[in-house]
Amino acid sequence: MTAIAPPSILQEIVAHNRGLLPAAKRREPLSALEARIRDRRPPKDFAAALKGDTIRIIAEVKSASPSAGVLRSRVNVNWNRDRGLNPDGSERINPPRR
Repeated sequence: MTAIAPPSILQEIVAHNRGLLPAAKRREPLSALEARIRDRRPPKDFAAALKGDTIRIIAEVKSASPSAGVLRSRVNVNWNRDRGLNPDGSERINPPRR
């Protein structure tokens, strides 16, 4: 007899989001989502953002992780967006989520 492995964190996240999908589809039909996508600016060129004569760093600010839980309880990930600038000279390839 083969034992069944417990679900991984990723499988739990996928299952949870699949459960949210029907309500999301009712709130915003596919046609509205497609229209929103058409109206977005094209994505920045990730490969080009990594090229150049200066140091390039890929970073992510996280206050929590699905596997580790809360990493830091008070993280202001919106300080760049709120000020409309990057005082450290950094450039965001994709905007932070609201």
